[in-house]
Amino acid sequence: MRQIGARELLSRFLAARVHEAQIFYTLGLVFDDLRDWPAAISAYRRCVQLQPDMPEGHVNLGLALQQIGELALAVGCYREAMRLRSDTFGRIAQALPSTPKGVLWLDTRKLRRSLGG
Repeated sequence: MRQIGARELLSRFLAARVHEAQIFYTLGLVFDDLRDWPAAISAYRRCVQLQPDMPEGHVNLGLALQQIGELALAVGCYREAMRLRSDTFGRIAQALPSTPKGVLWLDTRKLRRSLGG
């Protein structure tokens, strides 16, 4: 019996359920693990299109965008996540300096204010 990889399995599942945000979120996680940033961005974008009130989708989209150097777009995603659920702040504060194109905020109060929180 042939084994199939996570990407192929999710692609099959995706074909059957193209309107469920959680599928795209999970697919984004797989692409994150594979360091396939364009594919992760595409999956997370579709996730937040289908379920705009999912803060985790916005945070992960921001992280993937940050990986390709799109810091301004990433910050927009982080702002949306904070607007939806303020307790995402800790994850965002850790994410911002986590990539070579990231930024470190020494004053977390200013960071929170800049994100609208």
